[in-house]
Amino acid sequence: MAQAVGTNQPLLTANGVLFDGIDNFMSTANFTLNQPITYYMVIRQITWSEVDYLISGKAANGSTAIRQAVSTPGISVLSSNLVANNTNLALNTFGYVRAIINRSSSKLQVNAVNVEGSGDVGSENAGGLNLAKIGVAALYFGNVEYKELIVRDKADNSTDETLIYNYLKTKYGI
Repeated sequence: MAQAVGTNQPLLTANGVLFDGIDNFMSTANFTLNQPITYYMVIRQITWSEVDYLISGKAANGSTAIRQAVSTPGISVLSSNLVANNTNLALNTFGYVRAIINRSSSKLQVNAVNVEGSGDVGSENAGGLNLAKIGVAALYFGNVEYKELIVRDKADNSTDETLIYNYLKTKYGI
């Protein structure tokens, strides 16, 4: 991931990478990343706003994304439809998030609480990644701090999910 504009670069802190919620974001070059996609992350939501993004694909606004939604401190997964709202990551607290974006089999886990998608998340694909902003627009910047992000181009099975969860839980004490 990169950010060439100095004023839009996040801050490297002792805890991770901090995005200011105003104009900080990072992006990859465009690449093929189709559903299903599994995101694993250790993050801290600093502030909460109904439509701010934690991660999104670059192909379209909101594609294969995790964003703040519904009510504080809720986060949800979406492609073209918002599903699987989870309110188990308190503000200013680092926690574990796993999201599987896979049409009607999407789900979102925050810490130890898993929420299955209710409905079809949609069929859009990522086409690259953004941290802390919506797809192609310069909007909805997340005020979030990342310790670690793992992106996998498949829907992980329960064995892989458990292995990665245990790795992140042990590494970060969450």
